[in-house]
Amino acid sequence: MTHATCQCDVFVTDGGAERLVAVAQGTITRIGEGGSGEPHA
Repeated sequence: MTHATCQCDVFVTDGGAERLVAVAQGTITRIGEGGSGEPHA
């Protein structure tokens, strides 16, 4: 696998009620040819 897409939902709780206040989405991409997870020098 060379990339992953992630989503984050941020909620606030006020008086027992939950409310969605922010949403974020991003893509993480591997750099390099190694694939071992080790950083390249």
